[in-house]
Amino acid sequence: MSISVTIPTPPAAGQEVRLRIGKVERVWASPAQAVAWAQDQSPDLDTAFAYAILLAANRPAMRGKTLTINPAAAANLVTVS
Repeated sequence: MSISVTIPTPPAAGQEVRLRIGKVERVWASPAQAVAWAQDQSPDLDTAFAYAILLAANRPAMRGKTLTINPAAAANLVTVS
């Protein structure tokens, strides 16, 4: 199963930010609030756990390897080593 989300373009000041995946939508009052929410996710621990579980279940060769998610990386935001 793949999940796709459009990376948001910052709206004008004072406009809300909306992200939707399927029927699930999140709305923040401003870009600053969206960034603050994202930074509070410690960085995406639930996402990392979910990816690790799915890799273990769907790709046995990945078991025991290290999954790294680094949104600040210039390339290869997600790596397995």
